Amino acid sequence: DFSPFLLPTLRAPVTKRSISKDSAEYRLRRERNNIAVRKSRDKARRRILQTHQRALQLQEENQKLQMKIAQLTQELDTLKHILSQRHLQGGEEGAAQESSI
Repeated sequence: DFSPFLLPTLRAPVTKRSISKDSAEYRLRRERNNIAVRKSRDKARRRILQTHQRALQLQEENQKLQMKIAQLTQELDTLKHILSQRHLQGGEEGAAQESSI
């Protein structure tokens, strides 16, 4: 009932052939592997460095934004205070006008 593509294929176990450590093929494989390992490790180091630099950049940006928040909060408090003072003065003037009528 199943498609042959969905059924697992059974393979014979792969047997490693023995390569002499003195052979040119072995040395070539080792050299290629060493190059691949170096390349992979260098790439990982670069990625870690980039992540670290980005983290520092974001921390700096966060500090600037925190300072901006503090500045805007202070400005808001000042404006609220000014507005409340004007409201109080307006209320006193309105009461004085009502009492003179």
